[in-house]
Amino acid sequence: MNNINTLERRLKDAQRIKRYLIKNNASKTKISEIKRIENFLDVELNKEKVVNTLTNLYFGNQQD
Repeated sequence: MNNINTLERRLKDAQRIKRYLIKNNASKTKISEIKRIENFLDVELNKEKVVNTLTNLYFGNQQD
């Protein structure tokens, strides 16, 4: 769960930075770079959610 929280926080930061760059007419290179980072974080977040879901299905929600 810690990885998911970290990825969500980083994704929100990337989205915030993208909005800031667009608002302040930054170069297209910087905007496209932050979009690539945003897409990467989104993919990683989705992977982490799938892994957690499959782990919970396989092992159940066991508390040790």
